[in-house]
Amino acid sequence: MAYQPKSYRKFVATTATAAMVASAVAPVVSAAAGFTDVAPQYKDAIDFLVSTGATNGKTDTKFGVYDEITRLDAAVILAKVLKLDVDNAKDAGFTDVPKDRAKYVNALVDAGVLNGKAAGKFGAYDKLTRAEMAKIIANAYKLKGDDVTLPFTDVNDTWAPYVKALYKNGITKGKSETKFGANDNITRGDFAVFVYRAANVDVAPQVVSVSAINGKQIEIKFNKPVDKSALLDTASNFTGYTLKANKLELAAVDGANANAISLTPMASLSSDGKTLTIYAASGEAFNGKYTVTVKKNSIALKDDATKFIADSTSTVTVNDTTRPSVKEVKYVTNSKVRVYFTEPLEVAAPGTVTVDTNDTTVPTLTSNPVVDGQDYLEFNISTLPANKDVELTIKDLVDFSGNVQAVNPAKVTVKKDTTDNVNPTVVSVTPTSDTTFDVKFSEEVDATTVQPADFEVNDVAVSSVTQDETDPTLFHVTHGSPISGLAKVEVLNTIADKSGNPLTPYTNNAVNFGVDAVAPKVVSTKVERINGTEYLVVTYDEYVRLNAASTDKEVTNISYVKDLVTNTLADVDLDGGSGNYALYKPDANGKSKSIQIKLSAITGTVTDADFTAKLAPGIVEDLYGNDSAAYDVTFKRTSDYTAGATQDVTAVFAYGDTLPSPLSGTVTNPNEIYVQFTKKLDASALVTSNYTVEGATVTKAEIVSNTGNLNENIVKLTLAPDSVKTTTLRYVTIKNVGTPNGNALTEKSLAKTIRENVRPTLVKAELVAGTTDKIKLTFSENLANASVTEGTPVADFDVIIGGTTVAGVTEALDASDAKVVVLDLGKKLNATELSSTITVKATTNFDVADSTGLTAQFTSVNVK
Repeated sequence: MAYQPKSYRKFVATTATAAMVASAVAPVVSAAAGFTDVAPQYKDAIDFLVSTGATNGKTDTKFGVYDEITRLDAAVILAKVLKLDVDNAKDAGFTDVPKDRAKYVNALVDAGVLNGKAAGKFGAYDKLTRAEMAKIIANAYKLKGDDVTLPFTDVNDTWAPYVKALYKNGITKGKSETKFGANDNITRGDFAVFVYRAANVDVAPQVVSVSAINGKQIEIKFNKPVDKSALLDTASNFTGYTLKANKLELAAVDGANANAISLTPMASLSSDGKTLTIYAASGEAFNGKYTVTVKKNSIALKDDATKFIADSTSTVTVNDTTRPSVKEVKYVTNSKVRVYFTEPLEVAAPGTVTVDTNDTTVPTLTSNPVVDGQDYLEFNISTLPANKDVELTIKDLVDFSGNVQAVNPAKVTVKKDTTDNVNPTVVSVTPTSDTTFDVKFSEEVDATTVQPADFEVNDVAVSSVTQDETDPTLFHVTHGSPISGLAKVEVLNTIADKSGNPLTPYTNNAVNFGVDAVAPKVVSTKVERINGTEYLVVTYDEYVRLNAASTDKEVTNISYVKDLVTNTLADVDLDGGSGNYALYKPDANGKSKSIQIKLSAITGTVTDADFTAKLAPGIVEDLYGNDSAAYDVTFKRTSDYTAGATQDVTAVFAYGDTLPSPLSGTVTNPNEIYVQFTKKLDASALVTSNYTVEGATVTKAEIVSNTGNLNENIVKLTLAPDSVKTTTLRYVTIKNVGTPNGNALTEKSLAKTIRENVRPTLVKAELVAGTTDKIKLTFSENLANASVTEGTPVADFDVIIGGTTVAGVTEALDASDAKVVVLDLGKKLNATELSSTITVKATTNFDVADSTGLTAQFTSVNVK
């Protein structure tokens, strides 16, 4: 559980469930090899625990595989594996836990993973049972198994949810077919295995939490890194709290209890890709309760564009009462300093800043203007005396919720440090291809001084330069055209370090481009399922590209063993198949060290078998044109998920759309949605629960065309009236629909603008002010003029006074207000009639409707 400073603990937030996931990383050297008591079935698990620093065994040579583990030892190991913030966890108050290890237990309790056995007692030295193990591991990794039926007869209702979670996720099979061994004590070796398996469960990408940081910022955490380019534009902007492509929405709820934010805000994504911070719009602040909605299949993962953060809706309540305070001082350069605060500052009220006025050698300083969302004041201190401490006094700053700074005035000390007079130098220039190279500096330089014009190859400026994401001293440079052999590379002294010292000019007349003659080498292979399809992923020791001049047969010598029989398959030409052979997850520059090969292109229809094959020489080449060598691979193919290429949903049609053939016309009823399929459908297409329209209710599904021809198989969905409150982009999801030959379609979600279908309702009925011959009917929304009959005879309304229907009533839509229908009675009512009950009823021909054709909800009303 991430620690929040006390100043941040003012926010009340209902958050999405946190998923604490520890990635299993295979150690370079087997740690288990050093223990003499580790059998092969425990090796990987113990390697994992040792590599994460969770344990070093009981002695240098013994892990204690068969020793029963205590609750305390298990807690320490698990807290370390999960990498919890143990130093800042709340004290759980257990009196039987040693002080030096209490922090691990506290962190697990704080994170909701486990609890004590009695008030003030953790049961630290009690042995951990297998049932208790199931609970803490299921909680730690947020595993669920609600839809599982257990085969075990020794698991009671208390422990069943946790054992189900482990059973569903393949973490346990029990001690026998019918016994889990719930009350048996677990050994250290078995505990290691269970933790290792849980850490390697492929937890679905999801929102971990949504919380308010302060009145200006709301933070959304994901359990896996997401793709920044899919969320934000290059300026980190998104429109009106709807991120790109309607991926994520934030809306005020509870009416007047929350500020409605409408202007364009900014957002930022953390360097690890797991934390998205949303900033309130310029001049505005969050206050009240908000919903945060993540759309299905919209926020892609950074490392796999075919996987997405699961859809979710969370609420967060913001009540900012904490005052901002000075957090730290950071030097951008030796002449520019920033004073950071605990939260963003109000742009319109930057406060005042004074300096040590008792020293006449110190000039007045003025902060640069504060921009929206900025949590610092920036000062140019180039005019200060060198190497002299200068005290700044900062007062009257406020945050976006109007809270005045906590320490007012606050004092900070700054200094223009000129002791650094060492010029930065170029340490190395390393070609990475015939068009790119890396430049390494001796120290961190001021990135704002680094421009393409600062780098020349053979006296020509390069086209682009970018700073490395993890090493600030390293820059990646791209020049215009391929170069072979020796080239002159220059780096100019317009680049400076953060103290303003200019770079020592660099010239190298003999940088070798294109001299790499070493073929790329395979370092690993694996089978990975991408969007339901199995691929062989081959990773090399350098960047590679698909070889345009490669052999006709990229995969040869293919054989497989199935049912104890060895079979052979024909050599395969991958070039001829679309999508059979591609770079694997190329970076922003289109480079990758891996390729992916569709297994079905190699194995055809053969599945559930062990294969061997040879990757032919030159299946790829490195960026210098060196062909790869032949490589023997082994892999196992199971099967792809049911593909949707020929059995799929192709389109959704809603209000205003032209209907597909063989239907004709347009969709004129907001209550109707049409779904188009590629193949003939069976009776499953009539099941309403197989269709979900986000935010609406599907009441009926009927097949309106089922020819079996491509795209001529259409289902009409009917929505419940009044179930779609606003016109907006919504996901239509289709699942469990099949074809007559028994093939099930792949679940599909398509985004579609769905028109609101709320029918007009009567708000009030009254005599037109100042008249006794006209009745005014006010509806909840504008009506279509054509639906209100003009003149006589009346079509929509009867007026009944004292039990008698008034003849000759005419109706018309009010010229100044399309919500109002005026009924002209054709006579003035006398005192007796005015004192009688006046009723307006809908006739059998009533068809008053809104602009989308939705007929108003109206039967009768008494005029008041």
